[in-house]
Amino acid sequence: MDELKKLAEELRELGCFKAASFIRTYSNTIVTFAVLAVKGRKVPWNSNLIERLMGEIAKRTKHKWMRWTTKGLETILDIILIRYVSEESYEVFKSRMMKSDNLRFIKGEVKSISAGGEF
Repeated sequence: MDELKKLAEELRELGCFKAASFIRTYSNTIVTFAVLAVKGRKVPWNSNLIERLMGEIAKRTKHKWMRWTTKGLETILDIILIRYVSEESYEVFKSRMMKSDNLRFIKGEVKSISAGGEF
């Protein structure tokens, strides 16, 4: 913070008033990542992960003619968030959900019938 204050003062003396004002105004925000890193929190250097996550949520929830109940939407969000936050938790979650007693199978037959053309 002290170095940023010095930089802002130097910029002001050089006549770069807008840059100096920006640094003074946002200096606390600028070092937020460093404060969190010192506390042991991982801070991504970009927002690509979050943007990708939001895109996937939008893709899964905004299909035409789809309707989501509140519980159904919360469930799909939980699944997506678990997968993004912790692969280990997602694998545990998936193995529990994919047990054969949790799955229901639909049986059916498929027939192909030629409608006058080659098949």
